[in-house]
Amino acid sequence: FPAGRARPALHFCPALEPPGSYHRRLLLIGWDAADWDVIAPLMEAGRMPHLASLVQEGASGNLASLRPCLTPMLWTTIATGHTADKHGILGFAEVLPDKSGIVASRSSTRRVPALWNMLAAHGRRSVVVTWPVSDPPERIPGVYVSAGALDTLADRLDDVQPLSPGFVHPPEMAGELTEWRFHPCELAVTDLAPFIPGVARIDLTRDRRPELLARVYARGATTHALATGLLEKEQNWDLCAVYYETIDRIGHDFMSYRAPLQPGVTAEDALHYGSAVDEMYVFHDAMLGRLLELAGPDTCVCVLSDHGFESGAGRPAYRPHHGPGVAEDGAEWHRMMGMIVLHGPGIPPGERINGASLLDVLPTLLAWQGLPVGADMPGAFMQRAFQPSLVVEKIPPWNTACSANQTGDIPRLDDAREHFAALRQFAALGYIAEGALHGEN
Repeated sequence: FPAGRARPALHFCPALEPPGSYHRRLLLIGWDAADWDVIAPLMEAGRMPHLASLVQEGASGNLASLRPCLTPMLWTTIATGHTADKHGILGFAEVLPDKSGIVASRSSTRRVPALWNMLAAHGRRSVVVTWPVSDPPERIPGVYVSAGALDTLADRLDDVQPLSPGFVHPPEMAGELTEWRFHPCELAVTDLAPFIPGVARIDLTRDRRPELLARVYARGATTHALATGLLEKEQNWDLCAVYYETIDRIGHDFMSYRAPLQPGVTAEDALHYGSAVDEMYVFHDAMLGRLLELAGPDTCVCVLSDHGFESGAGRPAYRPHHGPGVAEDGAEWHRMMGMIVLHGPGIPPGERINGASLLDVLPTLLAWQGLPVGADMPGAFMQRAFQPSLVVEKIPPWNTACSANQTGDIPRLDDAREHFAALRQFAALGYIAEGALHGEN
């Protein structure tokens, strides 16, 4: 969102209860495309100890996704409890009102309140970090960092620029968050060795895959730096919702090289890139450990994915690497079962979650926090995950408590050009046809 422009007051909720009322903190961690088929062997090998501990001491299971299996729609459903026809986010991009071009889907298009708006209605503060469809940033009690901040990372030191205040609410925090970013240009080649064995022997002038991994790593590390920095700084938070895109991105670029070896993959490529996906999961577990440390032992924790990712013999056929990514059709890699782990007060150890879907997440989180569930939400509370079962209060649609006050300026085509970095990445992942971007010039 351009610096100097007024940001809209999106879904602002007047407080319905006085600040300081007793309640538990909620740490909501999104791992895009995380899949038990990859996680389970890593936990058994002792390589994901923090997630394994949450599973052992809490409830876990599969989480059925929805079709079409697209990130913006699914994560907005998780945050709002509604399907796309109700919440209004229909994909990665949206057409400008005057039909002059396209932009990445915008938070101001969302028609229903999200979890952080509902908490605001009860006087609670949130820290929201790089959630999908979060530009322009919402003016909520607390701190809100747009996912667009990740598109400001630089490949060259000379290109590093301050973070625009338009990516953050409150905007005066942009200067501090500027220093917390981690740019790809700050990585040495040897830093990639845990992900790419023998990376020092790769001719980087002919093989750009290490460069791709460096960008993915930097985006994940930046999300984590922003989240942990804010948790250290903002002591009076009630919700921390942080979304990591990295597992999905690493899957699209490197899952083809993972065992079992696919036809067409050379032994050399398998040696160099076959462990990249697993190592990224291990990296996420390490980041999870730090978040848990900062959140404290009495915090309600939810780790989940919006869908799974094909990883076995039945995954899409290998396509030779021709630049950004190995997947030409991003959604064909998505499996309809994601994962969920709940840990905290009221969750019996080792409980299994069966039959849950993305629509059940928000009703469960609201009830866990002692908040009412909207009567228009199609999902159900995951009762079997709690002992004793919680009493779920129903209220009319949350829109009556949270006004969707969309006062932001309608973007112009000149503004839309700021979105092309994100749109190019969606195209590289196979989510948007390249032809849709031809209106850039």
